[in-house]
Amino acid sequence: MISTNLKKYYDPTFVVTPEYKKSLPDLQNGPASLIEGANVPIQQVGISNFKMPLRYPTRDGKELILETSVDGYVGLEADKKGINMSRIMRSFYKFQDELFHQDVLEYVLKMYREDLKAQSAYVNLSINYPVMTPSLRSGLEGYQYYSVTHEGTMDEKGVMRRFMHFEFVYSSACPCSYELAEHARETREVVAIPHSQRSIAYVSVELNEAMWVEDMVDICREALKTETQV
Repeated sequence: MISTNLKKYYDPTFVVTPEYKKSLPDLQNGPASLIEGANVPIQQVGISNFKMPLRYPTRDGKELILETSVDGYVGLEADKKGINMSRIMRSFYKFQDELFHQDVLEYVLKMYREDLKAQSAYVNLSINYPVMTPSLRSGLEGYQYYSVTHEGTMDEKGVMRRFMHFEFVYSSACPCSYELAEHARETREVVAIPHSQRSIAYVSVELNEAMWVEDMVDICREALKTETQV
């Protein structure tokens, strides 16, 4: 019978002994009868948006320390009841002192598959990447921040795929506003000024080799000449 005289305060004297650990219930590693549910695989199981500072190389040979939002997942096979969630973070922390170029993703994914006994693994690293950018006329400079996600996947055969997801913010003319302004000019001889609007180009690239974020910035600036200014 459970005692009704329960403690309502934190006990600093309590020590977790090996005997106490053995007494803890373990649904994940216990008999299947302890858990009800369909015997189906789940594509991705893990933790999203845990944050940590990571070191990134720049194209000009420098380093940046950036807050990184990490998503780590593995595939859960049909005959397994779950994973040890803490290993998603603990395994990733083994790489916390690495200079985090895109090739490191392969080592993370291999570690996930080994540590969590999984066939497939996935990881996303999301950052706001600063690039010093000159103004159009004054010659002054300021930081432009780009939302970047480095994605890596590894399937059950150990085949890896790498992606870069990139957001490029630019100014675009509103076609509706332009037509209304033209209509006012033609029918009423009234001067009207069409407005511009902030737009975002979402660019995703599958990579066969590592690519600098600065290279992606250059490509987008060449394609869209109206990037928003600092």
